[in-house]
Amino acid sequence: MSNAAGSSKKNQPNDANHVSAETKAHQKRLTEQNKQEHQAEERK
Repeated sequence: MSNAAGSSKKNQPNDANHVSAETKAHQKRLTEQNKQEHQAEERK
């Protein structure tokens, strides 16, 4: 095993440009939320 003892591979980004699908989905959700909030404000 080349990984340090007790560390999971998940916690070691193997590539600076790598973004997990989880993070992408989370960012997309936040973006969608922001859009909806701005649209709601414009309607008032």
